Amino acid sequence: MRKVKKLCSILLAVLLVITLIPVPQASAASANGQDIVNKAMEYLGKVPYVWGGKTIDGSNPGADCSGFICRIYEKFGFNFWANRTKLRNCGTNLGTDVSVAQLADIIWFDGHVAIYAGKDAKGNHMIVHETGGKYQNVVYTKITVVGAELKGIIRIPGVTNRGSSSGSDITVPKPNVTFALPTDSNYTAKQKISNTNAVVVNKITKPSGTSVTKMGVYLYDANGKQIKKYTENVSNVAASTTTYHSWYDINSEVGVTLTPGTKYQYKFFGMFNGVEVAGSTYSFTTTGTAPSTSTPTNPSKTYIAFFHLSDSTTTTIVVTPGKAYGSLPIPEREGYTFDGWFTSASGGTQITASTIFNGSSDIDLYAHYTKNAVVEPEPEPEPEPEPETYTVSFCNPVNMATVGTYKVTNGQKYPIPTAPTREGYTFAGWYTSASGGTQITSSTTVNLRADQTLYAHWTKVPELTVYNKITLQINNPKMHVNGVSKNIDSSGTMPVIRSSRTLLPVRAVIESMNGTVNWNNDTRTTSMTIGGKTLFLQIGNSAAWDSQGKTYSLDAAPTIINSRTMLPIRFVVEYFNGSVDWDAGTQTVTIQY
Repeated sequence: MRKVKKLCSILLAVLLVITLIPVPQASAASANGQDIVNKAMEYLGKVPYVWGGKTIDGSNPGADCSGFICRIYEKFGFNFWANRTKLRNCGTNLGTDVSVAQLADIIWFDGHVAIYAGKDAKGNHMIVHETGGKYQNVVYTKITVVGAELKGIIRIPGVTNRGSSSGSDITVPKPNVTFALPTDSNYTAKQKISNTNAVVVNKITKPSGTSVTKMGVYLYDANGKQIKKYTENVSNVAASTTTYHSWYDINSEVGVTLTPGTKYQYKFFGMFNGVEVAGSTYSFTTTGTAPSTSTPTNPSKTYIAFFHLSDSTTTTIVVTPGKAYGSLPIPEREGYTFDGWFTSASGGTQITASTIFNGSSDIDLYAHYTKNAVVEPEPEPEPEPEPETYTVSFCNPVNMATVGTYKVTNGQKYPIPTAPTREGYTFAGWYTSASGGTQITSSTTVNLRADQTLYAHWTKVPELTVYNKITLQINNPKMHVNGVSKNIDSSGTMPVIRSSRTLLPVRAVIESMNGTVNWNNDTRTTSMTIGGKTLFLQIGNSAAWDSQGKTYSLDAAPTIINSRTMLPIRFVVEYFNGSVDWDAGTQTVTIQY
């Protein structure tokens, strides 16, 4: 019994030791967090979002959030591909307190991942990430832009953070974007200035490949104090576009009513490749007469303007009747854009720095905000299998010759060889079977599980049918055979019309159609033979018959004119598979056979 207890004690101690030994996380590389963030920033606006994609360089990049991170860290010797859909397993989860985050930590959201990029100048926690939604590219944003639940801060072994977490060392590439006044008459016509409103226009020029996700305008008073910053999302300007125009109605879009006879300044800006770029400052003066600034009756009387920043926070300034409010506080609210100060918590009249205070008592002013759009990240994709390569052979089944052999990879397009040729046939394409099957073209995506043979299909070229033509004219002894003029016969026989039916000399027509004509004087019967078919017609008989014993009814019976047998030509020609056209204007019969 003592031996058993002693053995149990030893085993328990061994288990405790094993339990207390930390399991090291593999990290075969090391890098500075600042360098990783700077490298990620180089790709702002340059990698379109592609679900499941993992290409960030080259002529056709495309990646999702995890693919982008794996490629960035790969440049510093880290291999995260085995944990692509669970990047949280690549390091230590420090929890959800963002204040502990350091440069190049992986920020893990529910269904999304990003690279922590420190704080911006305003103290906002920033991230670099590939995302879909309205951005559809690599962007540099506040961490709060992501609406999904924050699951953890992942510290990667081997990443040091000698760079400042304040973000002051982060290199944000600034696109070469210029703003200018319009010169195109289509846009200069949009510029308008009135007593209380203005429409301002700018021409924007940017490099091809630069994405723009937001545009807006700053509105200032004559002294350069900001009255309003207006921003809107942009989705109708392609990355390939190099020049476009933007314009804003100060009343209806920016939401500010201007004062007559007053000078204002404005400046356009936009978010390009995730970086805000602003243009030059311009000015305009509203029409009309400025409000009187004469000294009020009681110049010593002042009042208090209460600015309600929130339900519980208020700040104040002193205002004097007959004078402008002057500098107004500009509050910030996480996740919202400040729209201005208004005389009511809902609705009311907007008050700006240049607004003249004409009240006779203290006044309450309320901050209005617009909630920022939340970018929902795309769901984290399952890892894609590594592309498989197969051999595709192109075969001509007529002689079983191989036209070409290629290596192909699933997900790519088929390479197509030069089309083969075949006498008397037209090449109809490559198919998965020698007979039938599915056609494969250069736009078909490869999706194979084994090597493949494709077969050439052919379409026989139809033989060209050559028609002969005979032309005869009523009361004309001449006929034309394939354009050659000749006499119908030596007796001057001419086509005639009897009982509204055209009668032609049968021998001249049939022999021109390479047939033979025989005459039985006893039965007064004409027999005509072309290509093995024989037709019989009898003078004065409105019935005809052929060598097969079939009988036919005629519209007009054959007759003899000037010792020549004249037959109803349409019936005869159509029996021998020819066609007859009648031109009433020229009284011409055209026969084709």
